Amino acid sequence: MNGKPFQSQSRSNPQQPQPQGNKDKYDFPSLWKDEEKTRLNSDVFWKDAEKLANMFHPSPKSSQLRKFYDEIVHYSSMVRAKPDDSSEWANVEPLVKMIIAKAAYAEARKNVSKYFSDFIQHYIKKIDSPKDLTAFCSFFEAIVGFHKLCEEQNKNHSRSN
Repeated sequence: MNGKPFQSQSRSNPQQPQPQGNKDKYDFPSLWKDEEKTRLNSDVFWKDAEKLANMFHPSPKSSQLRKFYDEIVHYSSMVRAKPDDSSEWANVEPLVKMIIAKAAYAEARKNVSKYFSDFIQHYIKKIDSPKDLTAFCSFFEAIVGFHKLCEEQNKNHSRSN
């Protein structure tokens, strides 16, 4: 961070994920430092999580964000409870992938932004194992925390005006 208090950033901040080529496609950061997926990218869990949370604000609301996050946690818990059971992952993986459709539905109902739906689609498509799911769950947890902070700061800012 830059030593200044956390502030909401506008969508035009050049440090935030920006569309690459097609204006509707974003360059979301990788959760992993290596292709073998042995080392998590630590910057993603605080720098990028904060940027994404700011870009999500004000849509979705915290309750909508939590709904998606809670579902990810549920599936992650299911596979962690049976780490040596490959059939458990085989049963959970389709449910995880179905979250893409749920995000599309929420976007169509105007409950979430296209950006949030694209975020879900990007990361869910990359989940190929319980290890990926656990990494995404932790990343999403960081985003939820920063999103709540942003929401509270905006409430306080609105009250002071």
